[in-house]
Amino acid sequence: MGKNKELVREFEAAVDYINAYTDPFPADLLLKLYAYYKIARQNNDHPGSRTGLINAFKTNALIQAQKVKPKEAMRLYINLVENEVKKTLDDPISEDNTGVSKGMRATFQANGQSITLFVLHLSSERGGHEQAEEHRLEHAVL
Repeated sequence: MGKNKELVREFEAAVDYINAYTDPFPADLLLKLYAYYKIARQNNDHPGSRTGLINAFKTNALIQAQKVKPKEAMRLYINLVENEVKKTLDDPISEDNTGVSKGMRATFQANGQSITLFVLHLSSERGGHEQAEEHRLEHAVL
């Protein structure tokens, strides 16, 4: 099998893996996957989310990867799946010992400066949703 066919096969397998996965991924990882996928597919359509902020994050991800060529985007997508997604699934660190059930990191450019936002969803001390979000957040230490 030629190098290009093998690359496309590996890329399609990585895409299928992501599409079949049902748990949420960190937003920064999803944005990278989104940008590499669009570039690999040579899809120049504008982001189509109904939410302006999501479109802004997707557009920023595409801008950051704008110099990546389609074949390189396929390789980068495959590498993210192999080295970030699959490795993370085997990582013993979990919600049980970190206190964080979900997290998101987003970096964007504003007035020529990089701004990084971190949003964490903290686990309830009782393991459920008994406490109001405001109460749990006021106990968060960042």
